[in-house]
Amino acid sequence: MGNSELLISVKGGKFAISGRTMFKNTSDGEKVYLRINRAVDSSGRRNSKDIPTDISANSRGRVKELRALLNLNIGRLDAEWEKEISAPRHFKKIDCSSTLIQYLNDFTDNLMLGENGIAPTTHLGYKGNIDRFEKYLEMQGLNGLLLTNTQPQHLSDFINWLKSQGLTVRTIKRYMNSIRPALRQAENFEQIEKNPFAKVDTKKMLRRASAEENSGECFTKVEMDEFFKVAHDEQSPLERIFKVTFLLGLRRSEVLGLRWDHIDFDNKTIIICGNVQKIGGELKIDLNRNKTVKSKSTFSMSNDLFDLLQFINH
Repeated sequence: MGNSELLISVKGGKFAISGRTMFKNTSDGEKVYLRINRAVDSSGRRNSKDIPTDISANSRGRVKELRALLNLNIGRLDAEWEKEISAPRHFKKIDCSSTLIQYLNDFTDNLMLGENGIAPTTHLGYKGNIDRFEKYLEMQGLNGLLLTNTQPQHLSDFINWLKSQGLTVRTIKRYMNSIRPALRQAENFEQIEKNPFAKVDTKKMLRRASAEENSGECFTKVEMDEFFKVAHDEQSPLERIFKVTFLLGLRRSEVLGLRWDHIDFDNKTIIICGNVQKIGGELKIDLNRNKTVKSKSTFSMSNDLFDLLQFINH
């Protein structure tokens, strides 16, 4: 049973929607699950749902059943997403005659609205990137640049300026991701004649140097042992938190979001389903949402983790 023969694509209404089968390891072995995707809608969001099945990955002769499940769930989710999009939402009115910066800010604020809006931390990141773009335009004497007058050269010059500041390609791409969707929507809505990004060769401009490609590093066992030795010798109050983080490979926000009711000592499992973020100088706790959908996971606890958590709990 291969993924390719089960690929299904369906187009309906204004937005493309597709589904395919995937494989995922579960406590009962490798199972087939359905991934339903919706292409970017008019507000720049993507929708995605993973739907489990009880079909084993090595099953034979169940292709028709999977096709039927895909079509059924595609139809169901398509109706839900259409309903959400058509529901009244109090968007900011975007004025295409405004300055480029005002347009970018209004577009980003609209992304916060709705059930599937972007996270507050993502919103702050986008706004911070736009603020830096605004400061760059001011330095160039372009603080009043209109959306309709934006040219490819303005964007390519900004990319080159970011590179001159020593930023990595990954960081520069984050800046582009704060600008590109807004200009794409402006073109789709015929607020500008042509998306200026279309003539910017970002692939060539943002090619990673070999040193940057290999910049990712992780602790060796010797380094990790030394790290824990220092934490122990210094009697760090975070020593046990460090160990939990290392054993599970969690983000800082995820380990801070752990709660005792996320731990099942009887079945030796732990659920990663919440996070703590610093937003606008204040800590915000969300016990039901991770940074990404895939981050919400149930882990089997190793003996070392089980013993550590038992020790902390008593």
